[in-house]
Amino acid sequence: MPRKRFNAFDDFPESTPEEVQSQPKLTPGPRAAETNAVERIERLHPSQMLPDRFQPRRLLPTPLRKAFFSGELDCYQAAEAWLALAHNEPAYRPELDRLLAMGSSFEEHGQIKAITGSWAPASDGRFI
Repeated sequence: MPRKRFNAFDDFPESTPEEVQSQPKLTPGPRAAETNAVERIERLHPSQMLPDRFQPRRLLPTPLRKAFFSGELDCYQAAEAWLALAHNEPAYRPELDRLLAMGSSFEEHGQIKAITGSWAPASDGRFI
């Protein structure tokens, strides 16, 4: 039967074995040219951004999702349609109210954490 451990380090020896002590310590040598990751911060208009359509949490209401992601609606038209939808269908109102409250907090406090994303090629050769 295995013995009960009270500490995650119980399995490690308290002293270093002699064979490990006698080995020379490795020192880092000259490194090959390191590649630096390119990072940049850009300010974008909402019309230049698209949410990830495959994210597990769906944001856009079902009646607007297909038209938006197929390019039939831009973000401004989708927002206008969502407002109209929430006016006619009370079930869409709570999520819209939460998003509007979040937008108000951005205006008041600014955005705390930046949005991250990547550029993706559009069908017309541009990058979005």
